[in-house]
Amino acid sequence: MVILFLVALVAATVWVGARSLLAKNELEATVPLAEKVKAALIAGDQSATGASIVELANHARAASALTSDPIYAIAQSVPFVGPNLTAFRQVTVTIDHIIGTGLLPLASLAVTFEAGTLGPVDGAFQVQPLIDAAPTLETADRIMREAQRDLAAIDTSATIGAVTDAVARVDSVVNNAAVSVATASNVATLLPAMLGTTEDRTYLLMFQNNAEVRATGGLPGALAIVNTSKGRFSLGEQSSATKFPHYPAPVLPLDRATASLHPEVGQFMQDVNETPDFPTAAALAREMWRREKGVSVDGVISIDPVALSYILKATGPVTVSTGDVLDSKTVVDFLLSGVYAKYPDPVTQDSVFADAAQAVFSAIATGSLDQGELRDALAKASSERRILIWNTREAEQKVLAGTHFAGTLPKTNAGGDLIGVYLNDASGAKMDYYLDAATTVTSGADPGSYRADVAVSSSAPADAATSLSAYVTGGGVYGVPPGSVRTRVLVYGPVGSHVTATRLNGVPVEAQVEQDFGRGVAQVIVQLAPGEVATVSVDLEGASSPSSGEAAVRMTPLIREGKVIINAPTEP
Repeated sequence: MVILFLVALVAATVWVGARSLLAKNELEATVPLAEKVKAALIAGDQSATGASIVELANHARAASALTSDPIYAIAQSVPFVGPNLTAFRQVTVTIDHIIGTGLLPLASLAVTFEAGTLGPVDGAFQVQPLIDAAPTLETADRIMREAQRDLAAIDTSATIGAVTDAVARVDSVVNNAAVSVATASNVATLLPAMLGTTEDRTYLLMFQNNAEVRATGGLPGALAIVNTSKGRFSLGEQSSATKFPHYPAPVLPLDRATASLHPEVGQFMQDVNETPDFPTAAALAREMWRREKGVSVDGVISIDPVALSYILKATGPVTVSTGDVLDSKTVVDFLLSGVYAKYPDPVTQDSVFADAAQAVFSAIATGSLDQGELRDALAKASSERRILIWNTREAEQKVLAGTHFAGTLPKTNAGGDLIGVYLNDASGAKMDYYLDAATTVTSGADPGSYRADVAVSSSAPADAATSLSAYVTGGGVYGVPPGSVRTRVLVYGPVGSHVTATRLNGVPVEAQVEQDFGRGVAQVIVQLAPGEVATVSVDLEGASSPSSGEAAVRMTPLIREGKVIINAPTEP
């Protein structure tokens, strides 16, 4: 009897081991296929995408089946071995569910989206394929979110290192994939409505000028109306922020902290986006437009010259009314620096900004572009938060919330402890063309505690006071010496945090401290002469329900992308 038991035990062990190895091989086969799917998507080869997804599903189904037999189930109760088998099985089942139920239906969908499917025909974008795809994408999005929860619930406290690492890798891959699926679902839901498929829409376009920095990017100097109807869009009335008056009181009610940190945010069109919360900025701009123009727009869209440079890779060069030719390599320098030297008149400058946006929009509307390049350009611009969207319709705004387009800080720390670093010009000048910023965040010994070091620097020429125009330097009107730049640096901690100390170049400094959007925030004013660097340091503690993951940083999008460094916790 004992011999029979031992034989059965050995056989079961071999059986489970062999099937685990086979399942591991099946899962490993999905890795290059996942890369093929990614490459096919980037290349716009939807047929290859569909074929690779089908092959992925076959391997995932096989891996799940290999870990689902009764003997494998019994082995999961064996001490030491069991937790590893359980974790491995949970991974295989989750992957099978993701691919078989969530992504496999997308394979048949993918072939309907060959290059050119959505592009404009006779000036109208073809949105019906998106409308048809929306339910399938919504289901895939739901399944991806379920999978994220299932993977997060896997207990690896008693698993060996190899299994623990494997679960972590799968979790990371699924989280990244979930973002892509969610983005596709959001686009399919929002774009048809925003393009006026069921009813005409009107949007206010804000062209952010990064040469005079604001928290969300730059001063909204040029403004224009965008009309959409049945897949078509066109530019309407254009205006300049300088044509809007100074309102004696905020045009809309503001939170106490917002009003305290940004006293003029609701009174000047040029300052509506001093708050890092784009919905607040957009609502203020909408109300100002309504008061002066008598039109209540359906939403607000902002874009900056760097985003235009990405889009110009897809459209090719455009010519503005002044005769200047702009392309992806020259548009940023021209719009944020060259235009001031060539056209001293601010009215002409604003006209050039508006013309550039109109020329790019016209190229998109006529289909004179590379759609693959356009897709990549929009993805890059949105990931850097250079394109922001706010919608007055609650259901559509809810879809936008949490995407890169929303321009909001998360309301919880569930997705990670996010630290926001935002800059506002205090020079009344266009010197931020030369401004750069880098942020280093170091985790403290206590959970939810951090130190943020924000280094701001000016690369302005040494003779900026005389070589640049008074319009660019500000001419000393606001008390800033010509050639220097004054910046308000704001550091927002995670939700529930509070500021415990502030320093400038290592020396304690007085700062304005508030609780804004449920986050501790410190505001420090920095003034830089050409070539100078200054570091603002802010200590933060007490984040509520701090994330167990790595901290993240979100910064104002400057002309040149800011560098971010995340350091491990300091020793107690």
